[in-house]
Amino acid sequence: MRIIKYLVIILIICISINVKAINLHQCQNEELKQLTELANQVQFKPNYTLSEKSVEGEGVINVEAIYNLELLNDNSKLKYYYVDNNTKEEVTASSLNEINFYGGQTISIQIYSKTLTVCTNKILKTEVIKLPKYNMFYYDNKEQCQKYQEFKYCKEFIDTGISYSEMEDLFDEYIKANTTTEENNFIKDNKYYIIGILSMVLIIIGVSIIVINNKNKKEKI
Repeated sequence: MRIIKYLVIILIICISINVKAINLHQCQNEELKQLTELANQVQFKPNYTLSEKSVEGEGVINVEAIYNLELLNDNSKLKYYYVDNNTKEEVTASSLNEINFYGGQTISIQIYSKTLTVCTNKILKTEVIKLPKYNMFYYDNKEQCQKYQEFKYCKEFIDTGISYSEMEDLFDEYIKANTTTEENNFIKDNKYYIIGILSMVLIIIGVSIIVINNKNKKEKI
């Protein structure tokens, strides 16, 4: 019986050791959850500068937005990768704000864990960022766009598939429609003043006609 008792004890100890060994080689759910929460707090803030270049021989200016990503809420337990649009290779981005991105570019940034435990090198989150293009139509029509700010293409940055000439045509239509509306609204809002002024003008004309007629009669006599 003693032998059986000792064997049971040894078996329990072995099972316990094996379980602990397995745990040491597995990423625990609680730690992974905490790392994921850290990744969810990270933000990528796009900051931009405008590059203005004259197109040689054409007399026009080409404007392009150049972006850098400011990393907010970073943590030493995280590391970042992004997929380069040209090479399609995964490139480590130790300092995202030193990398130039361009308007119209879509950036896929992957956040990985960086720990001293077995939970290291686990992908925690993928952030996809679409950087808007600078709107040349807005650049060329700034004054008009200040007046007609409600026109949907009067925005400095825009993501649309229509051409520059189509924007121009739509803008002309918009201005015509709104000019007519503004004129009608002016008349409607000031109709009593307009009626009063017209009445005064008619009275002055009527009095003038009477005075002139009376003067002519006196001269005949």
